[in-house]
Parts: sequence; C-alpha cells; structure tokens
Amino acid sequence: MADDLGDVNRRPAAEDAGPGGPAGQSGRAAVTVAFDGSPEAAAALRWAAHEAASCRAPLEIVVAWQDPVMGGGQSAASPEDQRAHELAAGATTVASRIERRLVVRQHVECGTARSVILGRTHEAGLLVMGTAGHVGRLGALLGSVSRYVVNRVDVPVVLLGPEAASFVESRIVVVCRFGVAEGSTVAWAIQRARSRPDRVLHLLDTWSPPGLGIGMVEQSSRDLAHRQAVLAHRQALEQLRRAAGEVPVSGALFEGRPADVEYAHALPGDLLVVGAADVDQRPSLAHVRCPVAVVPPMPVAAAEPVSEVQGGVTAPASTRG
Repeated sequence: MADDLGDVNRRPAAEDAGPGGPAGQSGRAAVTVAFDGSPEAAAALRWAAHEAASCRAPLEIVVAWQDPVMGGGQSAASPEDQRAHELAAGATTVASRIERRLVVRQHVECGTARSVILGRTHEAGLLVMGTAGHVGRLGALLGSVSRYVVNRVDVPVVLLGPEAASFVESRIVVVCRFGVAEGSTVAWAIQRARSRPDRVLHLLDTWSPPGLGIGMVEQSSRDLAHRQAVLAHRQALEQLRRAAGEVPVSGALFEGRPADVEYAHALPGDLLVVGAADVDQRPSLAHVRCPVAVVPPMPVAAAEPVSEVQGGVTAPASTRG
C-alpha cells in the first residue's frame, strides 16, 4: 500500500500500551483531549472518554487559559484561571458519567492553546481535538490550533469537526488514492482493527482521469486511467487483506478528489484514517460526518523493510499475520 513504513510500536497507542488491568494503571499511555468548552470540544471529550474506557487507559483533560491583561503571564486570582478550572471540572463530570470507573486527570495551564497541548503530548498515546475544520492551507492563514498541533506531534491525532458524530466507530476507513496510502497510516489502522474485533477495515480508494487542458479528457485516456485504477485497487485490497489477517476487510473505488469522496461516502459511524502529509491536500474537515485520525509518519530510524511490491497498500512485517 505504501512506501513510507515503520515500526508501529515506536510509541504505543493507548489501547496497546501496557498489560491488561484496571483503567488508569501505570504504564498505559493516556488518551489526551483538548477542551475549551466549544461544541466541537464537547464532541471530542465524549469520543475520548469512550475511547479511554474501551482500552482501559486514563483520560487526561487539557485546558489552556490566558490572562487578557497579563498576556502570557499568570495571575493567581485571574477570572480566566478560575473559568479554566471550572471547564476542567465540568468536563471531568461529563467523562465520569460516560464510564464510572474511568480514571480522569485534569491539566489546567496558563499559555497559548497550541503550546499547552503540545506540552502534554509526551504522555499521550492518542490526542483528541475538536476543530472548526480549517486544517488545510486556509488553516495556516487563520491560525488553526489543530493544524499547528497536527504538524508537530508524533502521536496520532483524532479530529472532530462541527458535523462529526462523537460515538466510537464501527468501521475504520483507510483513505488512499490509486491504491496507495502512507505505510504508517495503514499499520495504525490494522493495529486498531485487530484490537477491536468487531470493527471492519475499509479501503476508501479514489482515482481521477488525466486532464488535457481545462476540463478536457480524452475518452481513451479516461478508460485507461480507470482500468489502471481498478487494477491498483484490487491489488491494494488483496494486500490489505493479507496484512490484516482475520480482520474483516472491505473496499470501494470512486472517481473524484479524496476530500469530495470522503464527504459523500464517509458515514457517522466511521473513523477516517489519513496520513499527516495528507492534511495540506484537504481544504476542510468542516463537513466530514465522522472523526478523522491523522497518523504521523514513522521516523526513518524506526522503519522496517518494505514489502516487495510495486506501489499499492502494504504494512510492515510487525503488523502482518
């Protein structure tokens, strides 16, 4: 499936960290959620609480605040500080209602949201954030916190836009183009599906014909591109099935831009899995109806040999059955 593969265990996801045991057992990486009281953050909180409960990991709620007078400085009696602690307490109550035995930690810190969130990722196995949806190039102009964080962390980030359903997924969807997806993305999706036996692993593949000028495509070129896309999709699907082992695998191929295909075919019960490098290529997550997991690339030092295939979807040996 890909040519950028590595050891998916370089930093364990929350569900894989540590042995089985009660929620909050030391050694389990936390599910960390950024919370600011917005509707998107509330959806992220619910998703993160369900996620932490399902994998018996602690949930860490991160709230950042800034004093409008002191700027980045801290005032002990600041109303903003008090409001931040109230937000954290309210979020803890909501999370505890979802799972009574869930271990919830609060981290309230004075600073910019982006710096405070980044500072907590060293203890996270998974970061969950609400977003207004501007994660593409527009987000760079608007100062999107989610875009800034996604581009700088080395743990997977689950983003929930304004229209994303916050319940845990029933289908894990790997997004690819012409049968090709990033290796870290595929490996993470397989690992997640294996740890959740009731999940289906779905390959959402896209293709587009070559253009000749503005909007002009020769029929012969379109037919050839379509045949090549169908062949690449079949090969990628077969490779994914081999890598996934006993995990149920399905797939579909659609013509169009990945962002448009995702909008048309992603379901509220899905979890879209994309590579961090793919974020720049999507204009927005504002209308995606499901959470999107953005998986960072593996460092070169941790990479394993790539399967001897020409393109298509594949995974490192550690994920294959």
